Amino acid sequence: MKHNVMLTVASLLSILFMTFHLTDDIVRGWLSGTAINLTAVPICVVWLYGTLLLAERRSGYVTRGATAPAQAKAPIRDGSPLGD
Repeated sequence: MKHNVMLTVASLLSILFMTFHLTDDIVRGWLSGTAINLTAVPICVVWLYGTLLLAERRSGYVTRGATAPAQAKAPIRDGSPLGD
């Protein structure tokens, strides 16, 4: 399998799991559904755009690389007592 296909699949799975995670937090009441907590929606839109429409371009790699820290800091933010 080509590395670009693997990167696209991994990125799509990350978007899906981040969406599930955010939805779960809101449904369980850990986060409120206000606009301040829904800043992940534009991040997901940009990430999805970079993944699907800019897949083999340099700008697609930059977009995926720029949105990856938002995904990577989710466990740190959720595990800390000051996470809210």
